[in-house]
Amino acid sequence: MTRQGHNAERTIIAAFILVSTLAVVQEAAAQDGSDNLGLHSGFYFSLSGGMAFGAITLNATNTTFSKFEANGTGFQYDAKAGYVISDEEQLILSIDAIRRAVSSPTFTLDGASVYSPSSVSANDAMYGIGVTKYFMPANMFVSGTFGVGRFQIDYANVRATSHNGFAFQLKGGQEWWLDDNWGAGISVGISHIAADDQADPAQPGYSGKLSTLKAFFLVSITYY
Repeated sequence: MTRQGHNAERTIIAAFILVSTLAVVQEAAAQDGSDNLGLHSGFYFSLSGGMAFGAITLNATNTTFSKFEANGTGFQYDAKAGYVISDEEQLILSIDAIRRAVSSPTFTLDGASVYSPSSVSANDAMYGIGVTKYFMPANMFVSGTFGVGRFQIDYANVRATSHNGFAFQLKGGQEWWLDDNWGAGISVGISHIAADDQADPAQPGYSGKLSTLKAFFLVSITYY
């Protein structure tokens, strides 16, 4: 694993420990009656942003290379809009849009570093249906999003995109009430996207598969 991978792993582990510790403190306060926590109901909207770590990999056949990777830390946003479908279970169904952008990634071709212009950006995105479960009164949550994803590379006003493919995201975190309807929080998680590359008219036999497995740390603002 690279140094960047180790740093990402340490960040995620530290965030999990922080979330768990704060949740225990908040739940204890609620049981002592020192905190008047409510329940989520009605319309739900959440917007998150933060850092995501993980390479975009292209495995190819019938061409001059077999594996191409774009590496780098990118900014990720995560938007969810939905409704609390069960007040008792604190269960939310939502429509989710998730996107990561890596500016000036580093490239490797079959394990060897290659030149990467500063004007290049590598992006991945997914859209799908999300299910979120809150655990009260701690106000901790877990969520899963399942849908379709795709990849995109922008370079010198040229945009290359993949086909759509299967994608999912798993996330867990902690939120704190700001008032009766607003909360702020932190979360960590992983997501995966896999999609076929576009055909190459110059190479009729070409076949490519793009994929990414990334970890992320986000901060959020939520209305419920």
